Amino acid sequence: MSGSWREGVDPRTLEDIDTLFGTALGMAQEQLEEHGAFLPVALATTLDGELRL
Repeated sequence: MSGSWREGVDPRTLEDIDTLFGTALGMAQEQLEEHGAFLPVALATTLDGELRL
């Protein structure tokens, strides 16, 4: 079995991925707790590292 897909990925890219997933999961959890469901949401990271909804 090969290593993790994260091996060899630029650390800044990994940080962006972790931020995106962490934010998305947090938003989904909040919606589930408040409304019992959640709508799809799109998140993106700009070239300067800003997170956009």
